Amino acid sequence: MMERNVIPFVPYVNNVLSDLVRSNLISEAKEVYDKMVGVGVGGDNDTTQLLMRACLRERKPEEAVKIFKRVMSRGVELDGLLYSLVVQAACKMSDLVMALDLLSEMREKLGVPASQETYTSVIVAFVKEGKMEEAVKVKDEMVGFGIPMSVIAATSLITGYCKGNELGKALDLFDKMEEEGLVPDRVMFSVMIEWFCRYEKMEKAVEIYKRMKSVGISLKSVLVHKMINGCLKAELPEAALEIFNDCFETGLAHSFMCNKILMKNTDLACSVFLVMLEKGLEPNNFTYSILIDGCFKNQDEQNAWDVINHMFSSNLEASEVVYNTIINGLCKAGQTSKARKMLQDLINDKRCSMSCTSYNIIIDGFVRESETDSAVETYREMKENGISPDVVTFTSLINGFCKIDRMDLALEMRQEMISKDLKLDIPAYCALIDGFCKKLDMKTAYSLFSELLELGLIPNVSVYNSMISGFRNVGNMNAAIDLYKKMVNDGIRCDLFTYTTLIDGLLKDGNLIFASDLYSEVLASGFGPDEIFYTVLVNGLSKKGQFVRARHMLEEMKKKEDVTPSVLIYSTVIAGHYREGNLDEAFRLKAEMLEKGLVHDDTIFDILVSGQAGKPPAIAQISTFAS
Repeated sequence: MMERNVIPFVPYVNNVLSDLVRSNLISEAKEVYDKMVGVGVGGDNDTTQLLMRACLRERKPEEAVKIFKRVMSRGVELDGLLYSLVVQAACKMSDLVMALDLLSEMREKLGVPASQETYTSVIVAFVKEGKMEEAVKVKDEMVGFGIPMSVIAATSLITGYCKGNELGKALDLFDKMEEEGLVPDRVMFSVMIEWFCRYEKMEKAVEIYKRMKSVGISLKSVLVHKMINGCLKAELPEAALEIFNDCFETGLAHSFMCNKILMKNTDLACSVFLVMLEKGLEPNNFTYSILIDGCFKNQDEQNAWDVINHMFSSNLEASEVVYNTIINGLCKAGQTSKARKMLQDLINDKRCSMSCTSYNIIIDGFVRESETDSAVETYREMKENGISPDVVTFTSLINGFCKIDRMDLALEMRQEMISKDLKLDIPAYCALIDGFCKKLDMKTAYSLFSELLELGLIPNVSVYNSMISGFRNVGNMNAAIDLYKKMVNDGIRCDLFTYTTLIDGLLKDGNLIFASDLYSEVLASGFGPDEIFYTVLVNGLSKKGQFVRARHMLEEMKKKEDVTPSVLIYSTVIAGHYREGNLDEAFRLKAEMLEKGLVHDDTIFDILVSGQAGKPPAIAQISTFAS
């Protein structure tokens, strides 16, 4: 038709354009429109609407605005739908000033307010930009014209309030919508529950959940998990179990969800386990593993064995993971010998195969119980059964030998690792370095530290603490400070032990300025100083004649709720008051100490009665405490 100069009727062109846009052939639609304009046919409002919708579908709101302005410049009488589309385009461009101007222009030219859909677009756009005050003004204007608020607009406003931590306003709007007959949908309910869970307002979240349930709407599984986890965290196990039971009715219950719940409260986990069995939901290996692990962690061995026996009586073929969970639980409960016997029985009954992981758990258990000989026996048994030890095996043994001060055997293990082409990891180096530091063999410790660095490994705070403590103990504070500076330069965050050790050594060296700087650093870092930290400060300052500062430390300590001055700290300050002739204060502190339920020792008796303000024997042990 175009090639033959036959001008098509506009309605026919609009039909073609509509089908092209509906088929997402936007480029072809624009081509048809350009040809139409080329022959002098500008189209009508329907044509403009189609082209603007095409631009919005292409996510090109700027082009939609250009089309609107082009048509407006031709003096065409625009309708409400065109204004609605251009307002939507302005909102997508985040040009909210334009959107408001267009709303006003529409009222002036057409004599009618915008539609509910148009107002909703503007409200959503303002909320998205975080401009809640403007969003509420638009909402009020809409309602003022007798246009009811849509669920989408209400949901958007509620989301904005929640993001701004204005949960009260969100709840007021939510209640108002229900009063006005606007039925909240799943999205609105979900938004409310999601944010109340985020802010840990679980009682209110549960209340909203029950309202949602009463109108026959169910949550999606992801939000159910959040609800259950939030209830467990807020110590509302009954609510968590109720939601879990509802999941069976809605078909959301499955093993994954059950496994998530089983990881929390042990009593609740047992209830959930029984519900699973009653509802015919078969526990899997992961379920058993989580429940057994949880029981052992909560020192509930009886329930653990009940679950284990149920598993044995079922048709489930238990995995190695489950058996390792049982073995690990027994080891953590201090029953490593029982765990070893169980492993041997399982292997003999061919219920599980031998693995390096199982043996590692038992070896580590014996090491924690200081049963190094049994750990070595298990290691030998492991090798006899053809299981090759790995880095974890050797690290546990090295740690065990270091604990009993057998550094020669620890080095033999290290050499055996090297012969098997196994590289020491940070925990292995940490055990060796700590062992040599405690023997005050800083030459060997530093050699291992240097070797660690040469291999490209990054020492953690435990390694640094061992080295700093070792150099402090041999009186080499320069080396300790150099290590501290290296920690800071390498981005390794010091912990309270690091600062306590350094301040103890610096005070002994008389370096009060650096010790004071580190004390300020501790406070700035947000660490909560503990009893050992204050003991080091009070004792160190007192020895260096800084009794006033030591006394202030005691007063500072008494203001804290999470730490209580010890007999040792009171002894030190009382001795200081005695030396300065402040007997009234010395006796007052003694009475204060007794009121706190602290039993004084012979040192304080000597100070207050016989005047012998000698050095408290326990003070000599501060270095031991700090290490």
